[in-house]
Amino acid sequence: MIKSLWAKITGASILQKAARTTAYTVINFGSSQLIRLLSNLVLTRLLFPEAFGIMALSGLLLTALSQFSDVGIKTSIIRSERGEDQVFLDTAWSLKVVRGVFLFAMAWLLSYPMSILYGDPIFTKIVPMMAIILIVEGLLPTSVDLAYRHMEMGRLTALEIGANLITVISMIFFSWLTGDVWGLAYGTVLGAIGKFILFKIFLPGHGNSFVFERPAMRELLTFGIWIFPSTIATFIAMQSDKFLLGIYVSLETLGIYNIGYFLASFPLMLAQTLGGRVMTSFYRNSPPGESAANFNRIRKLIFVAFGGLSVSIIVLVLIGGWLVAFLYDDRYLEAGVMLVTLTSMHILQIHQIPYQHAVLGLGSSRQYFTLIAVKALAMISCIWLGLEFFGLLGGIIGQGVAFVISYPASLFYAIRMKVWDPLFDIFLFAVAAVITSTAWFLYSDQMQSLIGY
Repeated sequence: MIKSLWAKITGASILQKAARTTAYTVINFGSSQLIRLLSNLVLTRLLFPEAFGIMALSGLLLTALSQFSDVGIKTSIIRSERGEDQVFLDTAWSLKVVRGVFLFAMAWLLSYPMSILYGDPIFTKIVPMMAIILIVEGLLPTSVDLAYRHMEMGRLTALEIGANLITVISMIFFSWLTGDVWGLAYGTVLGAIGKFILFKIFLPGHGNSFVFERPAMRELLTFGIWIFPSTIATFIAMQSDKFLLGIYVSLETLGIYNIGYFLASFPLMLAQTLGGRVMTSFYRNSPPGESAANFNRIRKLIFVAFGGLSVSIIVLVLIGGWLVAFLYDDRYLEAGVMLVTLTSMHILQIHQIPYQHAVLGLGSSRQYFTLIAVKALAMISCIWLGLEFFGLLGGIIGQGVAFVISYPASLFYAIRMKVWDPLFDIFLFAVAAVITSTAWFLYSDQMQSLIGY
């Protein structure tokens, strides 16, 4: 019996690899979020709320630069027939390094306009220092991308947990030492350097060197033509709330919102991580449209993963207010109702993740861009209108409304690529209805107070 169980766990079939990768992803995500939560509890007692608002906006700029210049190198390595070719890998790595240096320079240039936009000169100093992360990320070896391609996540998971520990310990130490936002910045940079060292030493694979082979560059950049605007659209869809809130509310309120978002985003972030690490490769290796067996395999994977995520969202809605009151001091109490409202909106975002990665795994990068662009347009419009007419509550609810509006685009591509599962859609929409109704019943008075922001 033990041998049989071990054989199932260590098997080489696509479903067994996907199951293993999913388990490693959940372990990695769970441990990382637990580490972040514990550090967050310590840091909120060492620092003032504005510090988290400053870090949120600084991180937003770096994320924007990173996504606005993404040409899909990781996805290209996962998909390409040359994904095992060292020349192809070295060319991909060389492009990443050049991109990292370019982004570092752009961060320096944009730090001053950012300080004008948000009315705080600290951005001219903290953004350039944190931009070192962009160079370090560009130097990460392609052995990381090969681990995703082969769905071999065991060692990578352990190294990422180690890197998270380095980051958190550094942030706590420097925050205690400085007593201000610079402690968070120093810790973040040291964590990125620690991650690079761990991956370089302990992740198996050939070392990379500078190579710019023309056929490889042509393939990488041709695929990336539509990945590039897709990542811009993804950034708008996922980060426009913080950008707009930075304009409409104070840094203190933004810092409190960031605490609520941090707790509320656990299920959403896990769903996105599973999508990137498991589902794109799974769809590529086992297209549901080819056979009923493939379709049933992907249905089983989706229902297990996203059913579990739905349960976690229900739990967060039920205990969100109490959880914030228990974990944080009185300065952060309003993060409780923000957590509950955000969580009830995230179920609508989670629903579309499988279809999004089906398009990426089976379709073209142009189709993927079209889908993400529709979501981005809906998201920024709904959040802006919500903030304009209903304050912070409207900005949060607008995030859920945006994904309802963009659902027909996901449905169109899901049907076209023969991955649509009506049973999954009915299940998720029913769960969303229960969650949003429960959230409003429990917290309607507190939610309405957010209109005043």
